[in-house]
Amino acid sequence: MVNLDKCISYEEYISTAKEEEILFIDELYKQGRLVSHGVEDIKNIKNIKSNINILVITDTFCKDSATTMPFLMKLSELNSKIHVNFLKKEGKEELLQELSGECRIPTIIKLDEKKQMKGKYIEFPQVVREKINGKNEEERKAIVEEVRSGKYNDEIQKEIIKLILK
Repeated sequence: MVNLDKCISYEEYISTAKEEEILFIDELYKQGRLVSHGVEDIKNIKNIKSNINILVITDTFCKDSATTMPFLMKLSELNSKIHVNFLKKEGKEELLQELSGECRIPTIIKLDEKKQMKGKYIEFPQVVREKINGKNEEERKAIVEEVRSGKYNDEIQKEIIKLILK
């Protein structure tokens, strides 16, 4: 069972960011627009009737998190039943390893009513994780830059929606 007592809100999380981090967080937040072709999924998000707890373990220096969070936060704004809780990564490495088997951020965990893990999203959408697998460092960096430039925003949104609706 995951204890959410020490979690913070998105606003509290952002308030811990350094000035230079705020710049890329704001830029990537504007870039992260919900795409309209997921209309049925958006409708399903709006129609959620029971509370959903999402735990995000991350840090403000992480550009991959800044790329992903706009989708999670904008989806959560569509339905007050979706509660997003943040923990900063520092000191939570053991919890990350226990929950996801990896120590990568962002790690987004959907919890059931007993605060047990029901699903997870780790760092990138699955299509990107598969694409990166086996690539050299230069190729990997190029793919990560594509993610951060918005090329995979549709995939990020799809996976976050799938996680929420799971």
